[in-house]
Amino acid sequence: MRIVFMGTPEFAVPSLEGLAEAGHQVVGVFSQPDRPVGRHHNKLQPTPVKACALARDIPVYQPETLRDGTALAVLRELEPELIVADEPTTALDVTIQAQILDLIKDIQKTYGTALIMITHDLGVVANIADEIAVMYAGKIVEYGAAEDIFARPGHPYTWGVLQSIPPEDTSDRRPLHPILGSPPDLFNPPAGCPFAARCPYAMRACGQLYPRTYGLEGEGHWCSCWLYHAKAMDAVNPITGQGVLKGE
Repeated sequence: MRIVFMGTPEFAVPSLEGLAEAGHQVVGVFSQPDRPVGRHHNKLQPTPVKACALARDIPVYQPETLRDGTALAVLRELEPELIVADEPTTALDVTIQAQILDLIKDIQKTYGTALIMITHDLGVVANIADEIAVMYAGKIVEYGAAEDIFARPGHPYTWGVLQSIPPEDTSDRRPLHPILGSPPDLFNPPAGCPFAARCPYAMRACGQLYPRTYGLEGEGHWCSCWLYHAKAMDAVNPITGQGVLKGE
């Protein structure tokens, strides 16, 4: 399987010269015999025009962004089966961000490429993801289809993240609800749920035992939280306004 990593030093482009045009550097990658190329590399034009035009439009004082723009141009020729994109739209304005996402979608559609997107931007997630894994302190605490995660989230951390996002309706004056406290020390992780110290629904068991997995509404939708235990305290999902349904 051909896997390409974006946003990491291991990416196929080892370095980018700040004074050279992105298009020339893309061609430079394919001129090296030890570089993997797609089956169309013998027909390679001076640059994949659309992707490199975007790369040239990015100001030179944003080297990370330039690298990602050029990376997308390279991806079009590598024809990867999987792209791992680590924060590919960080610090971009909305126009360039939209173009980056459109290019990724185009690569997926053209080559049937799978995508793992690592990001804190829920707007990006909503725009591109089919399934979402919500992670906290290095662990997946909730997993499901994007529609289920946004409409019927099950984990208190997911609730907190969604409640801390400003509403699209600017006339909505409801206060935001930030997640209080700090993440745990991963050099000395807690014995129980890593979110327990910041969770307003935490019970004694949460700090002692890591929660088991409970199935939620929606195919393949689950979360790890003691609130779904049969003997847990009663709680209301602040996103749906419905009570938490207890499991076994």
